[in-house]
Amino acid sequence: MNQASFPSPRQILAGLLLITIPSLAGAQSPAHDNFKGRWMNYEVGTMDAFAFDPGTGDVYSFNQPGARVFLAPGGVPDLQSQVPVGPGTASIAFRPESHELWVVDRVTSTIAVIQTLTGQVIEVIQVGAEPHMVVFTASGEQAFVTCAAAGQVDVIDTFMYAVKKSIPIPARAPRGLAIVGDSVFVTPLLSGNGSVPRGNPTNGRTDDIVDIDVPGPASGTRKLPDHDLYVIRVRALAEDAHLDKDATVSGLGTVLYNVRQRPGTAELWVPHTEALNVPFKGEKSYIDGQVTRNRIAVIDTTQLGASSAVTMIDLDALIPVDLRCSTPTDVAFTSDGALAFVSGYGSDTIAVLSPRGGQATWLGSIRLTPAEDYPDGVGPRSLTLSADDSVLMVHNKGTNSMTRIVLDQLPTTPGFAHSTTPASTKPLGWDPAPVDINQGRIHFNRTQNSASNTTSCMTCHVDGDVDGIAWDLSGYIDPEGLASTTLAFPVDNKGPLVTQSVRRLKEVGPYHWRGEKKKLKQFNGTFIDLMERTEGGALKHLSGAFFYVVQYMEHLALAHNPRQAADRSLTAIQAAGFDLFQNRTVLGNQTCTDCHSLPLGTAGEIVDNRSDGLAPTGVVPSLRGVADKASTELVIGGAYGTRTEAGIGYGHAGAYPSLERFLIEHASAVAPGTVQDLTPDEAHKLSEFLRVFDTGSAPASAWQSIARRANHQSFVAAELAAQEAQAQLGYCDLIYRYGPVDWNGQQIYMSGMFNPQTGRYASAAMGQPSVSSADLMAIAASDQPVVFLGLPPFMGSPVALDRDNDNVYDLDEILYGTDPENNDTDDDGFHDGYELSWQMNPLVPNTSSPDQRSPQLTGPVQVMYTTTNTVKLEFHTDEPVRCLLSFNGGPPVLRAPLKPKQDVDFSLVVGELKSNTVYDFELHLTDLAGNVTLSHVIVPTKAYSLPNPAHVVNLDLSIIQDASGTGPSDFAARVTMELSPGSPAVGYTVQVVAYYSAYDESQQINLGTFVGNTNRAGRHGFRIVVPQSLPSGLGEVYFVVEKVTAPVGMPIYAEGDDIEMFASIPY
Repeated sequence: MNQASFPSPRQILAGLLLITIPSLAGAQSPAHDNFKGRWMNYEVGTMDAFAFDPGTGDVYSFNQPGARVFLAPGGVPDLQSQVPVGPGTASIAFRPESHELWVVDRVTSTIAVIQTLTGQVIEVIQVGAEPHMVVFTASGEQAFVTCAAAGQVDVIDTFMYAVKKSIPIPARAPRGLAIVGDSVFVTPLLSGNGSVPRGNPTNGRTDDIVDIDVPGPASGTRKLPDHDLYVIRVRALAEDAHLDKDATVSGLGTVLYNVRQRPGTAELWVPHTEALNVPFKGEKSYIDGQVTRNRIAVIDTTQLGASSAVTMIDLDALIPVDLRCSTPTDVAFTSDGALAFVSGYGSDTIAVLSPRGGQATWLGSIRLTPAEDYPDGVGPRSLTLSADDSVLMVHNKGTNSMTRIVLDQLPTTPGFAHSTTPASTKPLGWDPAPVDINQGRIHFNRTQNSASNTTSCMTCHVDGDVDGIAWDLSGYIDPEGLASTTLAFPVDNKGPLVTQSVRRLKEVGPYHWRGEKKKLKQFNGTFIDLMERTEGGALKHLSGAFFYVVQYMEHLALAHNPRQAADRSLTAIQAAGFDLFQNRTVLGNQTCTDCHSLPLGTAGEIVDNRSDGLAPTGVVPSLRGVADKASTELVIGGAYGTRTEAGIGYGHAGAYPSLERFLIEHASAVAPGTVQDLTPDEAHKLSEFLRVFDTGSAPASAWQSIARRANHQSFVAAELAAQEAQAQLGYCDLIYRYGPVDWNGQQIYMSGMFNPQTGRYASAAMGQPSVSSADLMAIAASDQPVVFLGLPPFMGSPVALDRDNDNVYDLDEILYGTDPENNDTDDDGFHDGYELSWQMNPLVPNTSSPDQRSPQLTGPVQVMYTTTNTVKLEFHTDEPVRCLLSFNGGPPVLRAPLKPKQDVDFSLVVGELKSNTVYDFELHLTDLAGNVTLSHVIVPTKAYSLPNPAHVVNLDLSIIQDASGTGPSDFAARVTMELSPGSPAVGYTVQVVAYYSAYDESQQINLGTFVGNTNRAGRHGFRIVVPQSLPSGLGEVYFVVEKVTAPVGMPIYAEGDDIEMFASIPY
């Protein structure tokens, strides 16, 4: 073979993966960012991972990151039976009396219907935003689908494959579904727990948030609905189904993962967690790092509504600490309901329970052993039992695997502890996720990282997102476990703060509401400070393993905004709001874009929160997903004022019930000149723009539809042409797929990708000509439905053309004998496509390559956006390379890609930079032969739009010995403040407090509050007289900066920028 016989990597990619970068739009629409990648970690919450064919009894399951559905006989994946599906499968279910497998896709908001006898996708049903689960009536004539982002249940006529009715569910993120007789039961993921941020009862300010509590008649206020279980009554016609409000059940838990019927009974089981954010506050107060209870609510469906009969199974109390079942996400029962199996997603365990009368006896626990040493966990998320109750099948979201447990092999002694073998866990096929990401997910979810084995990062940041409530995780020196009302010695009083999402977090630093975390690695301390993680009997954070958690968080994808128009256009009122966003001055002389710069909606500045509260300043939050906080307003009264039915709303403490009220009322009680001064009409227009704020994921990149005989004549004009236009703009990749069909004696699925340059579709075989949309419609007209998918840029190629991204197309790999799911078939370190292009045999290991040519950029590096601390770069190379990125002569801070190890298209975000600084980014590009090219790009970060805030840079403590040598020693402290390095903060009023705390925590004493002004050097010294009764050598003195007030006309004080917030010294 000679080199010319095979296309070069660049020839393969030419015209196919060239993405048009959109130019900045005009005044009527904002500039858009576009998430790009070969794979997106949507972190879909698995609901039903197994489905049984009612005709054959076959069991099916799915590989969500690999976008495949397959047979799983006896709980073993049959990877020869794979059917390609969309990118966001959350559930699968068979329609009764059929061979139709319905595949619920959260990302594309569709249900794909597979005829399992042929393997064809025969229909794609558009449903409400972010569907998660589907159930059917016994006849199979109606289907009910929970649509989490739309807040509704869609009712589908299954013969027409059409939504006949959408039933609003007044809760946040309805997901769980169970059908019993003529009733469909619905549970929301984020149901809340009745807690609400409380304003200040002393001054009457409802936005001056000081605490979290549960309002109700006892305090003369209105209780939150806290509705957790909704009931829809099924009727003969789909459009007549309705919500039975009188049957609603409240108070089940905080985060409700699913709902299951126990066979042979009227019981529903709801696995959930219950937050302890009201009885406790402060990181140290949570005993053994337990911030939640892991429970199952058991509901008697014969007694619903206000008089419902609910009992709780407290898994934490039932099961020993080392075997606990934490983050319970699913329940499976034997066919007689005599045994229940509960998946502990965070603990890697399955609890085996014997139910009885709404309670249960713990029989034992099964610990799941991963198939490999790395990742070192599995993350069981969904369960089912075989038809004969002999095998428990476990779908492990943590590592995209499946575990098969033969029940006869379990111990019979009560209280057993059984571990599966590594061989019992099998991968679900091709996984595009890098192993670092899967390991990061395991650490993020692992409850063994808490001393109580109950709590993980996932506890509050559910699947990397939010839990819908507020927490006060202030720092206190009070003894552990005290009730929130008795804490008296704060050293870092944060006050109540709403849980934030960690998705795409690196783009929007600094972190936390106050901006006190400048680097993601600083969160590693939470494993000690909050969760009390130990190793070898000593408190210890994750050390270097936290790198995997960072990788996981950095690669979490944001969903597109479901309120946004399909083409990202704005309506007239939204455009008017955008104009206000850009041009209307507020707070004196600022515009919204000064702080909320596009495309992220933040520039990373710390600003005045414009309210008193316990967090007077904070970092400007990103506006991506801001409308997700919306909920129905609720007048509670008292110090709560008006909040939402969900409890929290807008602002760092969730004090404002709507965007409009936030914009109008925010800071209305503060000094004149600081109010945003918007009219109600302006606030409404601005809110309408914010509701459709772009997330960086285009609606076109999360789209699925189908052309078939019935609609092929209208499909191009009705749907496909608009999607092709979005691909032309670079907002998405567009692919097609159909099959199975015979190809060289094999049954395969044909696929291809739209080329914006030619307007035609390339095939997954280099030798096949491209096809037009008309060609594809002809195929659809021949009873071979053609599915079209819009995907994020860069993702279309691995989904449609080159699954393992080795520059050999999938169908060509079959001809060459290489593995389309392994980019290095012979495992010699050289990709298959690289070997073919250099006359090397991809089936025989090679020790070297004739390649001596250095890789080259195909064009200039493009700067997609900059903020005060973040830069996004995009570039392309002429052959696959590994990129190490460094800046200003330092070590590498980023390596890309993670999987595969080389690529030609790069979209890189570099965060945690300094403002108003020029960065010389070096791209160290290495090809497969080790040839290196260095490329540089100079990029300045943005300057702050506001003056640098004042902050504390040093707390200097000392003991002043008593002159006589017999009396108690006093305590001296000096505060030093700066505006910027070398620029002292002069004239700031500093209020401090001092405490004494015994080492054994037997005694804490408040030594007093002290006030002083900083001098020309930005310093102020305090002398604190120590009581004579205070013992020496048995404790330490804490010195805490409690409050700083800026002089009139001077920059604000930002505690988030403090180098030190408090200090201590032995006494």
